[in-house]
Amino acid sequence: MIDTVTYSKIVYEMIKKNFRNILRSKSSALIILLGPFLIILLIGLAFNTTGLHNIKVSIYAEETNDVFEEIVTSLKDNEFTVIDSTTEEECIDFVKNGEAHICISFSGDLTSDEIERKLTFHVDYSKVNLVFSILNVITHEVDSIAEDLSVEYTKLLIEQMDATAQEISEKSSTITSLANNAEQMQQNLELLSAELKSMQVDSDSFGLSDVESQIADSSSQIDEFGAIAEETTESGLALLDELESYITSFETELQTQIDTIEDFDDTVSSYATLACSFDFSSVDGLDFDPCDELGEIEDSLDEAISQAESAGDDFDEIVSQLDDVRDDLDTALESQQEILDAASENIESLSAQLGESATKIDELGNQRDSIVADLDEMISALDENLATIDDIQTGIEEISDNLANAEITDPEQIVNPILTQIKPILESKSYLDYTMPALLVLVVMFMSILLSSTIVMTEKNTRAYFRNYITPVPDVTFLLSIYLTNIIIVFIQGIILLFIAQLAFGVSIFANLISILIALILISSIFILLGMSIGYLFVSEETGTLASISMASIFLLFSSFLIPIESLSEAIGAIAKYNPFVISESVLRQLLIFGNSIFAAMNDVMLLLFYLIILSVILYMCEMVDKRRLR
Repeated sequence: MIDTVTYSKIVYEMIKKNFRNILRSKSSALIILLGPFLIILLIGLAFNTTGLHNIKVSIYAEETNDVFEEIVTSLKDNEFTVIDSTTEEECIDFVKNGEAHICISFSGDLTSDEIERKLTFHVDYSKVNLVFSILNVITHEVDSIAEDLSVEYTKLLIEQMDATAQEISEKSSTITSLANNAEQMQQNLELLSAELKSMQVDSDSFGLSDVESQIADSSSQIDEFGAIAEETTESGLALLDELESYITSFETELQTQIDTIEDFDDTVSSYATLACSFDFSSVDGLDFDPCDELGEIEDSLDEAISQAESAGDDFDEIVSQLDDVRDDLDTALESQQEILDAASENIESLSAQLGESATKIDELGNQRDSIVADLDEMISALDENLATIDDIQTGIEEISDNLANAEITDPEQIVNPILTQIKPILESKSYLDYTMPALLVLVVMFMSILLSSTIVMTEKNTRAYFRNYITPVPDVTFLLSIYLTNIIIVFIQGIILLFIAQLAFGVSIFANLISILIALILISSIFILLGMSIGYLFVSEETGTLASISMASIFLLFSSFLIPIESLSEAIGAIAKYNPFVISESVLRQLLIFGNSIFAAMNDVMLLLFYLIILSVILYMCEMVDKRRLR
């Protein structure tokens, strides 16, 4: 059984041997000493900044205006190089060819209300970290300009709202007048509807049926009168014919009598001539003179003939008058017939017109009913309109009151109802301060894995490797010596990194140095054990080195150093949270950035301790496997 002092000396000698092997080459010693200095110097020079530099932005705009020029000026003020493009395709090609980091396309006129106003960013997501950093800066500037435009537009909107409120207040009386007019119209329509309903508009109410009956009676009477007049005229004509025939026969008889009287007068005349030729004075007993008597008779006969002829003339005149009467009766009959025919036609026309009038009156009655129904509908519609007008008036009054009593009239408060203020939980620092935990873990991880695996592979390739196993020393001693060798080297390099970061670049290290050193030893131990396990697991130095680099690369890829693990798939992201690189970065972030003690990250520290135990077991098993190979 080896005592503690002897065991410590053995371990010390093994560590010295390992250092001799490592420092046997001056270049190796120089790398161990100057490597951390060069690393932190390059990292500090690269990351010790707070802004973006040499960012090139290609821009294409369909139309230029004040807003476009303001955005371009803002980009130039942020030290962005602006490249003008003639087409959108050329702007995108600049990004594809690496001549620009982002393409901004302005569609339409940003100040016009009639077209779509759109600002399009064409980005290359293969440069994910840079893209979001650029977008953050550009969108901040664009949002600032957009906010100014929003405030200006809001001012115009508020002015229009004030004008609208004033106009509503002025027009409120108009709506009241409209409501009053609508009520008056409703009352008038109700009166009109009542009057129309009281009107009897049909043929019976106008007595047209009685008039038609009277017209029909008149037509019958006219027909009867025409028949009577025609019969009377024919009777009169017949009577005239009989009278004329009687007069004609009487005239003929009278002419015969006249002829007889004339013959008798001629005889008397001859007798008178003869009597006058005699002298009857000598005749006794003759007391008259035949010549005189016969002369008197002749005169009487002449007078009778004259009277008879005069009577014949009178009869001729009577016949002529009868002819005139007959003609007048014929004419009167024809005129009467024409008048009666005209009267009949007029009565028939009047009857037809009365029928049409009755139809039209009935139609008018139907129209009256329709108008009354329409009026009722109009009255109902007016009722609804009045209710709507009341609602509108109430709504307008509410709108007017709301506009007048608007609590928020400040355009800036309307544009930004919730003022967002982003306050960093730490004072403004450079990128080096924020990335120092990840960079320190990255350097420690690669140095620990590669150095420990290299030392193990170098030890395995020495002639004394087999002799080490046959010496009466526990196997864990060799593991402990290699581990301590690596931890000393990594610890020294880490101290160099931290001191240079503090002194040269102002990274806060000394304020929490003890916790940082404890965390650094714990993190280094995990990756050293992992590298030693790889060294014992693989046979050749080349495969061991390749495996070490691959394992470190896997840890790096599945961390937040390149892309946030939240952007990974859900399953991979859940596994990546337990990545030693991620946990180590979280611990150092607590210590370096926030200045907390190691106890603030106790959950992650406990997980790292769990990894340390598991890797110790895995290392011992790998060493046993390698030992069996030697047998």
